Amino acid sequence: MFTAGVHRIVESHAAMRGNEIALVGREATLTYRALNQRANALARYFIARGLRRGARAVVKMERCPDLAMVLLAVLKAGGAYMWLDGRATSRVALRPDTTVLAARSADADHADQAGWPCGISLEQQADGDEQRYVVIDIRDALGASLHPAPNLPILTRAADIACVLPQRNGLPGVLVPHATITALQSHPLPETTDWSPEPGALDLWLPLMAGATVTLTTAPAESAAAA
Repeated sequence: MFTAGVHRIVESHAAMRGNEIALVGREATLTYRALNQRANALARYFIARGLRRGARAVVKMERCPDLAMVLLAVLKAGGAYMWLDGRATSRVALRPDTTVLAARSADADHADQAGWPCGISLEQQADGDEQRYVVIDIRDALGASLHPAPNLPILTRAADIACVLPQRNGLPGVLVPHATITALQSHPLPETTDWSPEPGALDLWLPLMAGATVTLTTAPAESAAAA
């Protein structure tokens, strides 16, 4: 069964109320139109570099409007995200066909992959030396997203996984399908639409699905996957 995935609901708001504010951060503000169009461009960038429908994307970033755009782009590409706080050191056990999205240090040697991505210890679960993950520098991806793009035709099933909540040891924990997140629409919208440090960023989607404005809290985020 195909259904309106989380990203499709955001797309509908971009079409109907594109000039309204979707996200407010300390240094950036995004309208629904800008959020949707830039997420479309990001999704195409991720797909061109190997992110496939049904695949997982480990996203290591601090909470900001760009993070919301990246998570939305992963869903648009048909993937499922696992978010790790950008300031925490995390150990991640990867499954096959995982894409890692993180920011390379500005002074890192691009020819040297040692210690990259910064703050993530990748446990390569493979036979021999077979590589099972692709790393994308999120700064390069965000640069590519400055060129708006139309919605993607990728279909989403209600049971498709949208989010993976990590355990504290970095192993995949709870699998959250699109249907679980879209069902949040039946809940009343809270009086405040602050984006809290909740580990799966699930509280981001309720106000966005309602066409509300999400603001970032100033409280520091704590990673659920911190070692």
